[in-house]
Amino acid sequence: AEYPLYQSIFDRIKTFDKHKERHKTIESSIRNMAEAGFFLDEQRRMRCFQCGNALPVSEKVRQEKYPQYNMAQLHAHFYPTCEWVKELLGVKYIAQVLHDRYQSSKIFYSI
Repeated sequence: AEYPLYQSIFDRIKTFDKHKERHKTIESSIRNMAEAGFFLDEQRRMRCFQCGNALPVSEKVRQEKYPQYNMAQLHAHFYPTCEWVKELLGVKYIAQVLHDRYQSSKIFYSI
């Protein structure tokens, strides 16, 4: 793990405590983020404890552009090689994400 201090879901949840009130974040959404492997780093970016990558979209953008994804699926969409995501969603799901990504890039480049 890139950030072994946050392997525990409880330690990941604690990182959101300081910002919970100001951002009016509900407990269930914090739990969803933590279950998907994310913690809030010092720069207030959601970062995965396993792969170390930060989610490249804000909450607002996530709701606008990716409303169909839960946090784990969004994690897989951006970082399909993350071991935590593979464990959470399964190799079959990851293979589908990669296949969809390949298909959409083929369409994009053939236009």
